[in-house]
Amino acid sequence: MKIVYTISIIVMLSVLSMILPVYAEQGERMVQNLSEETVQRGIEIHFNEILFSVAPNIFSEETQVRLIDKGMYNKEEIVNLPKQYQSKNSVYTYSFSNQFTAPMTVVLDYKGRKNRKRKVFYMEPGFGKWQKLRTVIDRKTNTVRVQIENNEGQLLVAGHTSKKAAPIKKRNYQLYPGIAYSDAAAVIDAKSGKFLYRKNAKKKRSIASISKIVTALIFLDTKPNFNEVVTYTKENDRIGSQVNLEEGDQISKEQLLIGTLLKSANNMAVTMSQSTEYSEKEFIAAMNRRMKKKKFRATSFVEPTGLNKKNRSTAGNLARIGRYIFNKYPDFFYDLA
Repeated sequence: MKIVYTISIIVMLSVLSMILPVYAEQGERMVQNLSEETVQRGIEIHFNEILFSVAPNIFSEETQVRLIDKGMYNKEEIVNLPKQYQSKNSVYTYSFSNQFTAPMTVVLDYKGRKNRKRKVFYMEPGFGKWQKLRTVIDRKTNTVRVQIENNEGQLLVAGHTSKKAAPIKKRNYQLYPGIAYSDAAAVIDAKSGKFLYRKNAKKKRSIASISKIVTALIFLDTKPNFNEVVTYTKENDRIGSQVNLEEGDQISKEQLLIGTLLKSANNMAVTMSQSTEYSEKEFIAAMNRRMKKKKFRATSFVEPTGLNKKNRSTAGNLARIGRYIFNKYPDFFYDLA
């Protein structure tokens, strides 16, 4: 009887093995043991097109990491990405034997150079659904960077199938619930360009440092080399917010742009505009020309900082300008925001 039962079980297992899918991980793999000394000082783990940046003391004890490159994403063989996303990148499975005490930074390469909105997607083990992660894109190196909190799962870079996300359906719009303390205000939907709220949105007024957003736009249009160094001159000192620099100090074009937008530094805005191929008059002309071309007719500039009250616009125009710039240079402006 025991022999009969044994044979029956073997037959049943053989049938099941033909019916049930195989879940064994396939693909190129790497296993690495991180000693206690290593996890204390931190390390970078490279594997094909992925890099894990293990910060110091992110693990409390020695840890083993397992990485598998499962090959290029194939929607016929793996759980599908959300609609309007596609990928030609590898799917990576990762596993650390211990849980991190703080989020870990992961950098992945991506294929393709089209100006698409790229995101990193994460899938929990056995969960069967991709989750979109907050992603920072570096187009100069064709890489993306994310923070992960789970010690195991799958990662994949995917791009939006179009440059613009689908507009929100009209019936889903709701009135902006906030209270506007200004006598002029506007709220716009960044995807569709639909105004959600307006109060005296056509009232023209001085716009002060908001001018610097358009200054940055014209600067970015010149396709600057961010590593190029500019020599500062005290002639560019201005009242109000500024970065403290001395005559002859060296500063990169990237630092000029960041100082202009994050610190709203007036001397950085002037220096940035002068670092282009334009003269001062030509730069202001380019700002006004762009506003006219995009039909922001209520907007005009006489200088790049906003210190002059003759830099004028409306709340409605500014909402549309903001939407235009964030869509034109999404990586840079969303990263700074």
